Amino acid sequence: MSRALHAVLGVLAVAALALITWQIESPTEIWPPEEADCKELPEHRGKKGTQGWRTWSDEGLRAFDHKGAYHCVPQGWSPVGTLDHVGHRARWNKKQTAVLVADKVWNVGARSYSTDFEVRLFWPKALGAKLFEQTDALLAHAFEEIGRLFPPLPDALKSEHHVLVTAGHAGHTRSYDTRIYPEPGPDLSVVVRDPQQSRGHELTIHAIAHLHNRHRVGRADGVAPPIPQKDWEELVATWTETAFIRSHRGRMKRLEYLYNVHTAVQTGDHDLITGPPFDDAERFWQITPNVVVAAGQPSIDMQYGHYILAPLAMVGTEGLLARAGVEDTMVEILRDTFHGSEDFFGEVEERLGPAGLATLEGWLHGGETIDADLVWAGAERYRDRYQRVGSPTR
Repeated sequence: MSRALHAVLGVLAVAALALITWQIESPTEIWPPEEADCKELPEHRGKKGTQGWRTWSDEGLRAFDHKGAYHCVPQGWSPVGTLDHVGHRARWNKKQTAVLVADKVWNVGARSYSTDFEVRLFWPKALGAKLFEQTDALLAHAFEEIGRLFPPLPDALKSEHHVLVTAGHAGHTRSYDTRIYPEPGPDLSVVVRDPQQSRGHELTIHAIAHLHNRHRVGRADGVAPPIPQKDWEELVATWTETAFIRSHRGRMKRLEYLYNVHTAVQTGDHDLITGPPFDDAERFWQITPNVVVAAGQPSIDMQYGHYILAPLAMVGTEGLLARAGVEDTMVEILRDTFHGSEDFFGEVEERLGPAGLATLEGWLHGGETIDADLVWAGAERYRDRYQRVGSPTR
């Protein structure tokens, strides 16, 4: 073999060795094999949710659909509400929207709101000190009041939970297009409205109620709920937002709206309706008034049964307790239910007798008109108990 051929073969051998070395070492140093199996972020498509934009994309926040697959986390970003996060990839519970926040735009910190959850709070740096303090106080209040309804979780079932404050990131939050609401779930709760708005208080309390009665592992909501599970979850959550809001003015404003819709449905007077979704006359006349909403029923039935009738029936029952001179409130009834009896209707009957229970059941299933005086009497019981510093101003 000629000296020239030896030289050529030598050069080829060195090049091949270099190529093999690069293929083995270079990707391992830049992107470990165990982290390589992740998808790039999808192209943004704006999709609306129940309280605002479910998906979102800007320089500070990405919220997107994911189907449970691992997605790559860009440098300088942090995943929120993950099911699993290792290195540069993350995945989320299929029931939730995937969320990433830019580290330069968002703050994050551990909060001691609860002994059952290790809460990490994510909030935009642009929120400002005053609004942050109000949001922080609201969350502490919600976790405290709702947490006491349920028995403590054993240590083995305690977990980290992320709370994302989107309020203010896209505007004032009074209109739908200025609200960002990724779908929450077991690992994520969302503060979607300005804490100075009374509706912002109510929705935050509602979200923390669902963390406890829908999403928590080992939840104490009774082996056999008194009505179907989803309806039971909403009955409790809509009551908590009405009872625990710290502004009595905000509470009464909300109850007056709810009662106005209830009166319209009970009397068939659609002229009483002032806004969506009940202003659509065709949908209004389809309403079947019942807290229990079966699969396949029109969405207007859920809007009325879960969000109008349910809280009115619960506050009306509070009024029955007040009228009967019963010292216990709905708080004690639910606490006894969740802490062991697993019999909500039995707890009501123990305090109000068969007639009181029959009244509640008649309200829940839509056949009876709820007495307005009982609603106002029930609301009055919450005035002093939950009115605190930091109440919403509007």
